[in-house]
Amino acid sequence: MQGNVAGPVLMPARLDAEGLQRFVDVLALGEIVEPVGIKIGQSVVVRDGPFAGFPAVVESILPNDRLRVAVSLFGRPSPVELQIADVQAM
Repeated sequence: MQGNVAGPVLMPARLDAEGLQRFVDVLALGEIVEPVGIKIGQSVVVRDGPFAGFPAVVESILPNDRLRVAVSLFGRPSPVELQIADVQAM
């Protein structure tokens, strides 16, 4: 029953014991969970830092809410690690 809450949540959702255990197992293993709205290969714009305003493509999703993106500099992709909050989907 993954993703059993659609749209804005106005009331707390009830989790069954199995769903709660899956959530705890993911946290315990340190598994990387794909952030909502950001996917590998997606085009984004850097919002903050020295590359603010530059277009980029998401190359990988890293632990601790970080992304590796290829920022387009002088027509060539350059790998940069950023926080998820530092990019905006196009």
